[in-house]
Amino acid sequence: MTNAGSRYPHVFSPLSVNGARLKHRIVRTAHGTNYPDGFVNERFLAFHEARARGRAALTILEVASVHPTSPGRFVAHDDRAVPGYRTLMERVAPYDMRVFQQLWHGGAHSLPRDGTPAWSASPVPSIEIGAFRSR
Repeated sequence: MTNAGSRYPHVFSPLSVNGARLKHRIVRTAHGTNYPDGFVNERFLAFHEARARGRAALTILEVASVHPTSPGRFVAHDDRAVPGYRTLMERVAPYDMRVFQQLWHGGAHSLPRDGTPAWSASPVPSIEIGAFRSR
C-alpha cells in the first residue's frame, strides 16, 4: 500500500484559509447530522469532538438559521446559541481543529413557523412553498 503522504504530498501540509491556520488539509465538510434540536447538545458536541480526536484539521458545521423567518434544526440568530458554541470550541481546542459555520436563510423557500410570509429579496413567491401549503 502506498503511503498517502508520498502519493498526495499536499494532504499533510498546512494551509491558511483567510487567516485560519489548518494543520493539514483533512476536512469534514458540512452535512446535516440532525443532532441539534435548535441548539448545540451533547450528541452534537460528542460527534465533533470525535472528529477532532480523529485529527481532522477543520469541521464545517451544518447549516444554521440566521433569522427566525428561516427555521431550521440549528439556530445561530439567538443569544441562547452562544454557550453551546463556546462549549464546542472548548471541546475541540485541545485537538487544534478549526470550526467553520455554514450560515443559511431559505429566502422565498422558507416556511416561517409563525405563519408569516417568507422573507426574500424577491417579491416572487416560491413555487415549492405554494405547492407545500396546498397539501
